[in-house]
Amino acid sequence: MGRTLIHSGEPLSEGNLHGLILYDAASSPCARRVRIALLEKELDWDTVSVNLGGLEQRSADFLALNPNGVVPVLAHGERVIFESGVINEYLDVAFPSHPLFPSDARLRARVRMWQAMELEMAKTFRPLMYQRVLGPLTHISRTLDEALAIARKSSVDPFDIEWASRVWSMTVLSPEEERHVEMVLLDWLGHVERALTDSRFLVGDSFTYADLAVFPRVEMYANGGLSIEPSQFPETVRWMLEVSQRPSVISSLPEEAAKSAELARSPFLAKIRKHLATPVAYRDDAFSEELQQFAAGMREKQKIDAQLAGEISPRKLPQPTLGPIAPESKLESPAVGLPAKTLVLFGADGSPHTKRIVDLMTLLGLEFEYQSVDLARNENMTPRIRAISPLGKLPVLVADGMAIFDSGTIADFLLSQAPNSIRPAPRSDVRIAEERMWLAHEAGIHKEVAIVLGDHKDPDGNVHKPPLAVRQVEFASARLRTAFEKVSAALNDRSFLMGAAISFVDLAWSSRLENLRSTAIGEQLLTLKNIPEWQERVAREVDSRTSVPG
Repeated sequence: MGRTLIHSGEPLSEGNLHGLILYDAASSPCARRVRIALLEKELDWDTVSVNLGGLEQRSADFLALNPNGVVPVLAHGERVIFESGVINEYLDVAFPSHPLFPSDARLRARVRMWQAMELEMAKTFRPLMYQRVLGPLTHISRTLDEALAIARKSSVDPFDIEWASRVWSMTVLSPEEERHVEMVLLDWLGHVERALTDSRFLVGDSFTYADLAVFPRVEMYANGGLSIEPSQFPETVRWMLEVSQRPSVISSLPEEAAKSAELARSPFLAKIRKHLATPVAYRDDAFSEELQQFAAGMREKQKIDAQLAGEISPRKLPQPTLGPIAPESKLESPAVGLPAKTLVLFGADGSPHTKRIVDLMTLLGLEFEYQSVDLARNENMTPRIRAISPLGKLPVLVADGMAIFDSGTIADFLLSQAPNSIRPAPRSDVRIAEERMWLAHEAGIHKEVAIVLGDHKDPDGNVHKPPLAVRQVEFASARLRTAFEKVSAALNDRSFLMGAAISFVDLAWSSRLENLRSTAIGEQLLTLKNIPEWQERVAREVDSRTSVPG
């Protein structure tokens, strides 16, 4: 690890031979998994610490690096890669020593499914952390007006401002929701336990990206007040101990993050939560004084007054280094596998994720049986479906008895064995990262899509939303337009998003656009330059192929 860069124009450390800059946050498990991968591959890098509490990840400078507005981001010379899974897959090809991804297609699918499961679980885990840790610490160190003023320095999005308000007010989750989240997270841990029953690591006896993806999040269970009991999860405890002793894992935890974790797990923070939940008239006066002193220290350390007085302006983030771009690395042995004899796809009619897989199988000329799962009747949560998709997510592909969930993972598996693959070869770190970032960006607009699709009308066609919701829809629509403007710009000099030929990237974005077609922003998106013609080209390509669904 090299130096921490504060401002633009600072030189990189001498040991950073590859021009690697990690846009990082010490306590982020997503960023930590990239630090672990860099250490596993014995690479040096410099760091830009992103202030998540101040919403620096939502600033214009950061959004120019990652349109999804989350850490981590890696710059390799002038090349920028975002989303931890994309970054680590890129590193695995660009720096092939100490590989973290298997070359076998089925094993690779298992690794990527763990990545998908962790990403889904994180949506449940994060609110618990904000409710139990960040909320109380924010509440005692600043007023609500101060918290909102700091948030507005980086973002004017009403969703971000409302979120800052809920964090300060400690209303991210109700007590009932907290109990439900605990149950869901422990249930999720049961899948980890079962996977480790007959193997040393999550996928076989080798340390892979699956372990790297899951461990940092599971280690944070204790931060949220969740206990992993050896009597209930013996294999998980054994695995956590082994992984925690890897040199890369030890070195990947900065002192700042270790101190934050210690505070999160301490009886002192539990006492703060209890104190804040007690009516003011009944609070312990002695502890109130102690808490005031602690809060004053936090306030000084975080320079709250200086931020509010305008003495600390939003900084210009250090940018990727100028100069020769990192050389492209070819993928020596892409994941391969024997063609499956039987393919059964379980999907939801009308789902954009199901549609993109059906379209892909059509393009590849694969014979498959399709079984529709009714989401309205919660059929995805029945034992039958959860036996093949633990979280009840669709679509699910069963290939010769092996269940594969997550549309991106399914696509990778199908492309690895299809006789007339639409993914061109040879592949490289650059090509893979470009594909993955397009898919990560499409996945990253799910919040905006949910807000837009949440519009509702009464029988007379009148839309009823409170004022904040109206602003949220406006901002969500604007962000969707910005996302599809990137699609439009990419199509200026090519027929499809990855070049002259259609790819899964086109199917993903096209299915999302189809999903939005009935909304006001969907109609607007279809007027953007290049978009209607591209949508028609995608449809023609799919329609021209012969599919054999059962």
